Amino acid sequence: MALLSSRKSYDKVAGFLHRYDNMLCFVCFVVGTCWFLLLAYSDLNAYTYFSENALLPGLVESEFYHGHQAAQYYQALKDEVKKRKSSSEELRNRIPMSWMLDKFAEIGLDGYSQNYSFRYPHEAHNEVYHRGSNVYGILRAPRTAGTEAVVLSAPFRSDPFEDNTLAGVALMLSLAKAFRERTYWAKDIIFLLVEDDMIGMQAWLAAYHHIYSEYIVPGELSAKSGSVQAAINLEIGTDKISHVDLSIEGLNGQLPNLDLVNTVARLCRRERVIPTLHKRSDAYAPDSWNGFLHSLKTMLLLMSQLASGSPSGSHSLFHRYSVEAVTLRSFKMKGSKNSVFGFSEMGRVIEGVFRSLNNLLERFHQSFFFYILPSVERYASIGVYMPPFGILTLPVIIKALSLWLSCHVVAHESGSEGTVPSAEEEKATDAAATTFESIQHQNEQNLPTVDDKTDFSSLSQLYQCNRYILVSVFFGVVAFYGGNVFIVSSGQINTSASVGLTVGLIVLHLIILVSPFLPFWKYIMCSQPAVSSKQDRVSDMHVLKSVALLAYGVLLGITAVINISLGFFIAVIYVPLLVCGEPKSYRLLKLVKGLALLLISPACLCCIAVTLHALISQKPSSVPLSVDAVVTAVKDAVMLSFVQLHLLNNWTYCLILLAYFPCWALFWFIMWH
Repeated sequence: MALLSSRKSYDKVAGFLHRYDNMLCFVCFVVGTCWFLLLAYSDLNAYTYFSENALLPGLVESEFYHGHQAAQYYQALKDEVKKRKSSSEELRNRIPMSWMLDKFAEIGLDGYSQNYSFRYPHEAHNEVYHRGSNVYGILRAPRTAGTEAVVLSAPFRSDPFEDNTLAGVALMLSLAKAFRERTYWAKDIIFLLVEDDMIGMQAWLAAYHHIYSEYIVPGELSAKSGSVQAAINLEIGTDKISHVDLSIEGLNGQLPNLDLVNTVARLCRRERVIPTLHKRSDAYAPDSWNGFLHSLKTMLLLMSQLASGSPSGSHSLFHRYSVEAVTLRSFKMKGSKNSVFGFSEMGRVIEGVFRSLNNLLERFHQSFFFYILPSVERYASIGVYMPPFGILTLPVIIKALSLWLSCHVVAHESGSEGTVPSAEEEKATDAAATTFESIQHQNEQNLPTVDDKTDFSSLSQLYQCNRYILVSVFFGVVAFYGGNVFIVSSGQINTSASVGLTVGLIVLHLIILVSPFLPFWKYIMCSQPAVSSKQDRVSDMHVLKSVALLAYGVLLGITAVINISLGFFIAVIYVPLLVCGEPKSYRLLKLVKGLALLLISPACLCCIAVTLHALISQKPSSVPLSVDAVVTAVKDAVMLSFVQLHLLNNWTYCLILLAYFPCWALFWFIMWH
């Protein structure tokens, strides 16, 4: 009776899922997506607050009165850059090393320089090494033995464009002079100026933590301090500022501790400096419909940057060493003539941040590391955004379970048909043929029976799954490790490395697209033994798709833990199409689904993402986007992800080609079986 009850429950669950699985998938997808997007609404998120009470931001009086000194440094630095550029073109964008060391000596700091060399991975066959230098000064804390330190850094960019950082370097020097006059520092302060942006920063961090790679060869540091607790990176190009943009997105979707972000934002407001995210200030009425749309756009812009995995500034490289860091970028918004400020206000903000960091007794650990910001003042933590993401990805599990149960029902019915009932069973069946209990009793008698056909069916399903999965993984391995081959081949035919890499990956996509229609593919992959029935072949495909969906669900879950933004965008794009059934009777529907599956391939999604980014970031007065511009942007994006993998350890290139590309290939093979 227990077995009969279990069988009844099994049949009920299987029947319910078989009947309502599509409806359940649709409801879960819509609810999960809407719930996640509604996190930008003020009632579904919370105000930011401080978990680390030792920070005490804004409770001390500011003592920075060196705004005029920063202006003098700014003018002297511009004159020095002009003089160096006029003397030699090779000195373009190179740090005036002797000038900086002299300024550190005048202030009273210990000044040091570091040389490094690096080569790009696409230039590996030429062994071309580039060289650069960093300069840094250390303010030794008078009250401690130098076991802890904080960093104030700035990249050196002197081109006469909006992204030059000369004003930030001048402000850093004036802050060093102001900090040198105080005796309350309990941590060493390192003032760091780097060349080549993130490459120079990576060289300095690698030497500081004794971590090396084959592409960046850092020189040894002449002097070091203690364990770095936090870092602030300045990218300020002018002395006339209206807003300060907080760049918090790190490498591979990492974020700094929320307490550090709150500290910077709180001190900005204290000095009446407007903090922004992606150059967007907080909505005036977040409870209104327009306020919700404003916050939603800010949240999606933040998530799009995190989803790319690319670092948004030199601060991103500190995160992999468990150092909390943010980048402060200044800009002047049009129509903000009455709210322009300069070095004095910005200096007081940074001074307040460092005095708050000086109070820390331990590393940042109490506040959140996993969160989403719809505005500077509001946040949604991991405990808030994971439930809607779980509901969003639930259709994958529902569909996989439905297919799995349907396969076992088919296998059970097939096994029942192949068993010859005894005379007593025939008599009992004839006596109660019209009752549901007698039918279930017959199934109960047949459940333990395992014949040759059932064994063959199980082996066939296992074989069918393994060969499709292995072929899909093979294509992913070729795509990932073939990148160097594609680049070397491009050198043989005198074309650029970006063209060779992009064309090589597109050729792999084309091979996957045409493989199901080739004769040898149908002979090897789609062949079935003659004794297998059509019902067995359908069951094989159900098992294969069920396994593929379960693997995809696990992959989405892992991605969400590492990078929730990337996991969300992939789930929204892929889940609706993957849980759809395979059209069999209508060729038009099959063609439509094949076209949709083609549009969500990694190559097409890269083109779509690059085009959308170009359209969003395009200025109204610029030339309309052309096909050549899109193609160039796609090549640059692919090459950038390849370079960042080897130089900065960005996982996006690896994750897409070794995980999501094989999954897409597997579903393409299932589609055209």
